[in-house]
Amino acid sequence: MVEVDGVFPPKIIYVIPSYQNPTGRSMTVEERERLASFAKRNDVILVADEVYHLLDWEQRMDEKSNAETDTITSRRPASLACFDALGRHDYDKAGNCSRGRRIGCCISVSSFTKIWGPGIRLGWIDAPSLIIRRLQSYGYICSQGGNGPFVGRMMTHAIESNMLDKFLDKLKHEYAKRYEMMCNILKDEPRIAVLTKDYPGNRRGGYFIWIEFPPVVNSDKFLRYSTENYGLKFMAGGRCDPFNEASPSGEYIRSCARLCFADIDLEELAPATFTFLEAFRSFMILIE
Repeated sequence: MVEVDGVFPPKIIYVIPSYQNPTGRSMTVEERERLASFAKRNDVILVADEVYHLLDWEQRMDEKSNAETDTITSRRPASLACFDALGRHDYDKAGNCSRGRRIGCCISVSSFTKIWGPGIRLGWIDAPSLIIRRLQSYGYICSQGGNGPFVGRMMTHAIESNMLDKFLDKLKHEYAKRYEMMCNILKDEPRIAVLTKDYPGNRRGGYFIWIEFPPVVNSDKFLRYSTENYGLKFMAGGRCDPFNEASPSGEYIRSCARLCFADIDLEELAPATFTFLEAFRSFMILIE
């Protein structure tokens, strides 16, 4: 619309490019390149929320067993800030931008909350140098030794001692195990489509599995039934709809749901997934 119909571009675009909430989908490298290119051409600030970016694993086929295996590798798409090829060297030492030259627009924001612990309210920003210099001037960041100096020093030690890398590898293996276990249980019910399994590429990650029910199922009604009769909760697709119910996407998304494999202990996850299927089958008998 912007480049074809002459619509004014937005000032800012916010995206979750890696294993986004609620669908768990990741943008491909090509999609990231196109979005970054659009932002640079139209002087749009592109903010990427990448809290799930490092929580990933790669599914590969085991040649002997012909089964999927989970392998932790480092071959993930680059952070979206890395796609900002223009403007990284357009400043002098004081951070002043040369007139008529682009300043860069891709900003990656991440946090230790997802890769270390939910109580760690600390993160990092990767952005063009001019944006970083401007952020550094805010009193909230530079006053009193910075934002959260104690937690910052703690995370510095975790990084320098390689403790964070070891914990992150362990965490990814754990989440990969949970993800595959849930998907294997869900595939026993042919009326539920596990859409997360069908996304492009072999990499999976994040916290979520996005599923689709038959069109007759309203996930909001199923959620109420499941909670009242089985004590089981999930995210109904309707709560994730940014548009109104009359939109084409609204009708589709209300037959979907988000499941989270990071919330409960591993030994509770399989029984909970089996209970979810039991609730679904009972609900289908009720509405058919």
